[in-house]
Amino acid sequence: MRSRRKKTITFVLGGARSGKNQYAQALASGVEKVTYIATARPRDPEMRRKIARHRRQRPPQWKTAEASRNLGSVIQKEGAKAKVLIIDCLTTYLANVANTRTGGPNRLPAVFQEVCEAVCTSRASVIAISNEVGSGVVPGYRSGRIYRDWLGQLNQQMAALADRVVLMVAGLPLTVKDYALSYGFLPVEDVVDCLKRKPRMLHVILTGRDAKPEIIEVADLVTEMREIKHPFQQGISAQKGIEF
Repeated sequence: MRSRRKKTITFVLGGARSGKNQYAQALASGVEKVTYIATARPRDPEMRRKIARHRRQRPPQWKTAEASRNLGSVIQKEGAKAKVLIIDCLTTYLANVANTRTGGPNRLPAVFQEVCEAVCTSRASVIAISNEVGSGVVPGYRSGRIYRDWLGQLNQQMAALADRVVLMVAGLPLTVKDYALSYGFLPVEDVVDCLKRKPRMLHVILTGRDAKPEIIEVADLVTEMREIKHPFQQGISAQKGIEF
């Protein structure tokens, strides 16, 4: 977290069937008020089956909001009432807005800015899902290459503003970017409560020195550093070209 706020922004990336949706749902599993923002439209039987499968996988108490074209405004509206928003997904949303007749690709930079601003200003925590499509074969047709490039730009913007970025590979979360908790930011009891409610697939690694006993108790792995000897203790002063 880069500022004094209780909300967080998590960006989940991955290829097809990498476990993005399941991971995002696991992150929000302990929260009461969750709104699932769906960007897909049931255009064909395959998409309708996929939408139905995702609905069955979600807890029945979660609210679902449709946002095939107006994602920014839906984030603002639902963020005022929910604790967590799950956006599934930016990949489909980009395809929707890129194909519109009113502006098409020319309006995408403004669309990106609108979505990013809505995510940043939302009162609710946000878990945004997107596909990582830049690691595969270069598309053989021009429109596919243009779409890949635009999605890469959107993903970069979301990753830059996110507190945490996770890349899903074969169902396993790989943390690409994360925020650090300092003891001066939150009360220790709030940190402990948050760690106790974490999804089972997440592990807490505690490193540093003088860790609080309460946090050591809930951590999965603790590596504590202690200073043994430092050049400055011997009266040596730093000089140009020498780093300590």
